[in-house]
Amino acid sequence: MHFYDTVQFRHLDRRILQLSILAAIVIVVLAGGVLALMYPAVFGPEAFLPDMVFRHAWYGFCGLSVLLSAYIVDRQFTIVHLRRQILENRTNFTASQRAATEELLAAMPNLKTFQHRLPTEFSRTVAAQERFSIILVVLQLPGDHAPMSERLQAIGDAAAAATRTLRKLRNEDIVYLLGPACLGIILPGADLQAAEEVSRRFSEGLSNAAGAAYRFYFKVELINYPAHGVSAHEIQQVVRAVILGENSARDLAEALN
Repeated sequence: MHFYDTVQFRHLDRRILQLSILAAIVIVVLAGGVLALMYPAVFGPEAFLPDMVFRHAWYGFCGLSVLLSAYIVDRQFTIVHLRRQILENRTNFTASQRAATEELLAAMPNLKTFQHRLPTEFSRTVAAQERFSIILVVLQLPGDHAPMSERLQAIGDAAAAATRTLRKLRNEDIVYLLGPACLGIILPGADLQAAEEVSRRFSEGLSNAAGAAYRFYFKVELINYPAHGVSAHEIQQVVRAVILGENSARDLAEALN
């Protein structure tokens, strides 16, 4: 019984078609047997129901049996056709979604742009006697056994969620793609309290993007001047260590101080 209960996905359409044909054959056999038993009573020389009404009923039963069998087979072909359309549409949707994700990630500024802008923004902030904050989002993607398309989609969803959240809070800033699983945001003029609020909103947006299935996990690290570093070099050290996954921003700041 377990042999018949085990059906591979690629053989599902064929198995359903076989069952439908079997059902149609059973209907034809049973209907044929009933009609064979009814025939002498309706058309035989000793028929006790010679009335034309019963003969019409016999012909109607024949036609109904044929129509029912044809309907089952036709519905099966329709189901197979619809399943193929659904699979084709799903494949096309996945391909277009992956293309959009690749386009989004390719358009995002990278680590080199982030490293170029960081000292400039830091120097300007210090000269203006303002605060300076950086938010790093470290993603934990699906395992190595997961397809590359799922990993890429997880990064794209996280980047899109971070971009939407940042546009609601600070429309002038942008999200940087610092690595295969790390995002960065520079917040010039944001003190520690404001950066913590932005970090909280980022966590909410990323949680919604991850969904109930937790397609990815994340850790939000907050780096602030002067709380976590007093020079551009120290800030860069903290950022580099967090990107490489060596430690958290708080532990690194304590070690530097």
